[in-house]
This record gives sequence, C-alpha cells and structure tokens, in this order.
Amino acid sequence: MHPTSESSETTLNAQVKDSHWLLATWTITQGSLDRAKAALGAYWYQAVPVIRVYDITTNENSRTSKAYVKDVEIKIDSGLWYVQIDQPARSYKLQLGFVTPQNKFFGLLYSHKLTPPMPEVCEKGGKTRRALDSNYSATRSRRYTSRPNNGGSPMTRLALPLTLDSNGESSGTNGKKTKREFHVETELLIHGTSDPQAEVTLLGEKIPVSKEGRFALRLSLPNGRQVIPAVNTSSNKRRQQTIVLAIERNTKDLEPVHLDE
Repeated sequence: MHPTSESSETTLNAQVKDSHWLLATWTITQGSLDRAKAALGAYWYQAVPVIRVYDITTNENSRTSKAYVKDVEIKIDSGLWYVQIDQPARSYKLQLGFVTPQNKFFGLLYSHKLTPPMPEVCEKGGKTRRALDSNYSATRSRRYTSRPNNGGSPMTRLALPLTLDSNGESSGTNGKKTKREFHVETELLIHGTSDPQAEVTLLGEKIPVSKEGRFALRLSLPNGRQVIPAVNTSSNKRRQQTIVLAIERNTKDLEPVHLDE
C-alpha cells in the first residue's frame, strides 16, 4: 500500500452523485498508513482498505444514531471510489479505514454528512415506476480488462461518468487548453434488472444489484467484435441463467482532406 498524495495530511471528501451513488475522494499520508499498521499489528498484513458506510438518519425523537451499513473494499492508491446506496433520502457518513478478516477495524477519518435524494417518480402507462437515475451507470474506479476476441485492445471498465463542462472539456481534464488531435471513442452501457437477492456477473466480475433490482455497468468499447456474458445466479445457488451479448464496433480512420480556402 502506498500513499496516494504528498499532502501533509490525510483527507476524505464525499459528494452525492445521485439517489444511489456517493463519490468518495481521498489523500492518505505515509504517517496515517504507519499508524494503521501499528494499531493492527500482525493483522496488518491481512487488512484491506475499505470505505465504511454508516446510517446517521435522525429518528422521530430527533435523536441521531450511527448504524453500520456495510464496508466497500477499495484500492487505496486510486484516490476515488463510487459507493452504492440502496436506501436514498437517508443520511450517511463514510469512514476511510482498514479491516481484517477477523473484523478488526482501524478507522482514519470521517466524511461530512451526506443525504442522497429520492429517485424521480414518474407515471407511464398507468403504472408508477422509479426513473433510472441519470448517473446510475457510474461505477467504482477499479479497472479491469477482458481479452477481446479480435486480439485488439481490451475492454476497460470506466472509472467515471462522462461529463463535459461549459467549454466542452471532459471532467477528467486538467483545465489546460492544449491542441489535441481528432479522436473518437465509444462507450457501452449495460444495464438491466434482476432479483435483488441474486448475484449478477458481467465479464466474470460481480456487479452490485440495488434494492430495487437494478444494475448497470459502463465499459469502453474497442474496435472489433466483443462477446460479453451476463450471468444471473439465484440466491440459493440452484438456478443460473446466462445472457450472451455479442457486439461489434467497426471504426475506420479516413485520411484527412485538405479543403481549398
């Protein structure tokens, strides 16, 4: 594990992205890692970094309690991670820390209070349904690859939802105006529904399923034919269903044409 920043202090910031997703960003110093290592002792070598989620919603008696919700395993050197929330319109705090298989936990620091809004509810065909959140396809910043059938570039899980600022710059740019060559990329959004208790895997990796039974994943789409297996395994492990997506991208880069003035 390595510190993600040369900052003089460890920091943890969090923001609400939509009804079901929080974004945590952090920097961590070597001193903080040393303190965690000393606190966990021999357990340190089994510890994994996590974002611990607490529900801090105020109850009817105006009392606020801190209830453990879950641990979300992260890559400490990535500096950011998306955290899925199953119950919107409640208040949460995130805590950066390390946990061992023996449930020994060492916390570094907390985020501020976060309250995701309720999803938009709309009427269609006489039935009430929850609208899919615009950023539901946002996924964690961990990256993975799968081997393409055509021997080309691998498919890559995207770290962030694509957004553009008022100048047309993507959210991942550093704000400097530089001359860039013309280049086109393609993204693939896979989303669907399932039994909330079932396990869903895409490309062999488990995908979170919301309490409403929704799941989504954004991938880069390299040139050529891609075969993507989606597997649904029932909660009792007795039934498994597979849907295979076969998608082909054909991109041809034409020679530039010089236009007469």
